[in-house]
Amino acid sequence: MPVPERHVFVCTGDDCRKQGGKKLCKAFKEVLDDRGLKRRIKVLEVDCFDQCASAPVAIVYPDATWYAKLDAEDVEEVVDRHLIAGKPVTAKLYRRAHGPHK
Repeated sequence: MPVPERHVFVCTGDDCRKQGGKKLCKAFKEVLDDRGLKRRIKVLEVDCFDQCASAPVAIVYPDATWYAKLDAEDVEEVVDRHLIAGKPVTAKLYRRAHGPHK
């Protein structure tokens, strides 16, 4: 199996799970499969990123792009615009008090 080009880490800790983290993970896998990308981009569950106020959170690597308050309806846009076209979805970027995390 080839080494994935990117990884999408999806938080499934308590708060993220309550806000749909598991559904988000499933949606990423389904959309990537539909686009023929499941071998190039790997989706992994992470126990907790300690960013519960921004739940659910996902991080794209190696880009180090953090997304916050995602839901399953956002996944197609993230896949198409970011993972395929290389342009992060700015409206869903995680933001710290001092600016975006990237």
